[in-house]
Amino acid sequence: MPIPINLRVITKMLVCVLLTGFVSAEMPDDVLDKLASGQFKERQSAYAQLEKWAGENTKTSPEALHKAWLASEDPEVKSRCYSLMKEVVIKRRFGKGKGFVGVQMEEIELPGKPGAEARAGVQVKMILPKTPAQKYGLAVNDVVVAIDEVDLSNPPKEWRLNSAVLVFSHYVQSKQAGDTVTLHIVRGGKRIEKKIVLMKRPASADVDPFGRRRPDGNREAERFFKGWLKEMGE
Repeated sequence: MPIPINLRVITKMLVCVLLTGFVSAEMPDDVLDKLASGQFKERQSAYAQLEKWAGENTKTSPEALHKAWLASEDPEVKSRCYSLMKEVVIKRRFGKGKGFVGVQMEEIELPGKPGAEARAGVQVKMILPKTPAQKYGLAVNDVVVAIDEVDLSNPPKEWRLNSAVLVFSHYVQSKQAGDTVTLHIVRGGKRIEKKIVLMKRPASADVDPFGRRRPDGNREAERFFKGWLKEMGE
């Protein structure tokens, strides 16, 4: 039985869409050869093409660039693939911006039960306006003792952080704007939980009281890329 013309047209359109999506996920033809060209303009044009492709295919392009980086023996190709790979890996992970709750806090110790050690937490000292902390009902003097599955008294050893405040900040900044986290809070002697959708960390959060930008603002992104590279087998 013949396929009705309208269904035939729709089927053809779907096939075109699928093929277009497949082709766009592949690295552009000859782009690596052009990156190794002796002509500066050709190299620049090739890199612009590769950069555009990588930005449009962030889900798969870092792995393809990693493969090209390992396979090539040309210094120009290796350098370009590495820098673009790093850029896209970080963009893919932190593209929406690092997470932010919107509190000023200080470390505090909560007494444990008889015979048990005190546990560390972070006490909310101030809630910044128009932030998730305000929107989702955090209160001054709330004490956060855990975030998601991370106990602030006992963080993963590989983090090498000995402060509950640093552990809290590290975890929040490892998330992206729009991610949801669960805060485990002690309020008035009772344990409660609050789910919070993080916002993008503002630039002002990385400025010290004297107006200077805090050093190593990109440390987390660098650590993430190095970890990704290690998982890929370098």
